[in-house]
Amino acid sequence: MIRAEDLYRGFDDFTIALSLSVADGEILTLLGASGSGKTTTLRLLAGFERPDRGSITVDGVEVTEVPAQRRRMGYVFQDYTLFPHLNVAENVAYGLRVQRVPAPERRRRAQELLELVGLAGFGSRGVQTLSGGEQQRVALARALAVHPRGLLLDEPFSAVDTERREELRRYLVQVQRRLGIPTVFVTHSRGEALALSDRIIVLRDGRIEDEGSPERLYEHPQTEYCARFLGRANILTREQLLRLPQTAFGAGGRGAAEAHRAEPGPEASFMIRPEHLETAAAGLGLPATVSYAAYSGAHRDYEFDTPIGTIYLQTTDRHELGTQLSLRFPRHKLVPLPQE
Repeated sequence: MIRAEDLYRGFDDFTIALSLSVADGEILTLLGASGSGKTTTLRLLAGFERPDRGSITVDGVEVTEVPAQRRRMGYVFQDYTLFPHLNVAENVAYGLRVQRVPAPERRRRAQELLELVGLAGFGSRGVQTLSGGEQQRVALARALAVHPRGLLLDEPFSAVDTERREELRRYLVQVQRRLGIPTVFVTHSRGEALALSDRIIVLRDGRIEDEGSPERLYEHPQTEYCARFLGRANILTREQLLRLPQTAFGAGGRGAAEAHRAEPGPEASFMIRPEHLETAAAGLGLPATVSYAAYSGAHRDYEFDTPIGTIYLQTTDRHELGTQLSLRFPRHKLVPLPQE
């Protein structure tokens, strides 16, 4: 297990202040915009940066003051950082050579790991002959060669073409599940975070904005910032919902805003994802006119002009620009968001 408690690192115009833990076999993703503190947090865990205060433990042993080269943390960089003068097997075994592991054991370990990441038979090749995805798999094998106690991945797919990213994600999950290494994955891609993670931490300005499983963060975010960052979201104030016609909620009442009217509570707004909206014939919900349409393969994305502003819809149905219809907001899909 990797654990960071009350970690603090101050810069001139930015600070990191957080606590986190990663269990054995777990993939924890740090998700956030550029400048949110993702990579700095990863570098603190690796030992490339020193915290001003707080502690870092690995398997119950404090490593806060232990140099990076002695922490046995596997680190995969964004841009591969492979050695061009070494072949594939030599790159994988480099850390073992630094540890003065005998050559026969280095060769055995390199072959074993290349098989694990799907590159059996590539050992004698020059790294320049490999595709970007293959080079990143070599970088992953190199990180695993020294039997790390944790695996740290800094946006490892960002330099890989879109076609290869899904394949790389599958390899990463397969390898990580087989070895059971606690893993911290840094990305700014919500798609990667949702697809890979056991748990996600959304960072904002060096602090934890929200934390939980991919499903919980997407379906029930705790803040408006998290709701918008995890995907397109319709954010409606209570006042906007109260302006909707009764038919906009279907049978049985006016919905979440009406239910909260008697006791105001902390909810400042409500979220509903575009794929959870329903359409109906004109006059049977919120009047809406199609103002934007885009075909995305598995679904279509729409923007509607409505009396309460722009509303986003995702559906497989086809609607032409200018089409007038009604939108409905299923009450069980309206998620209250606490006031920030």
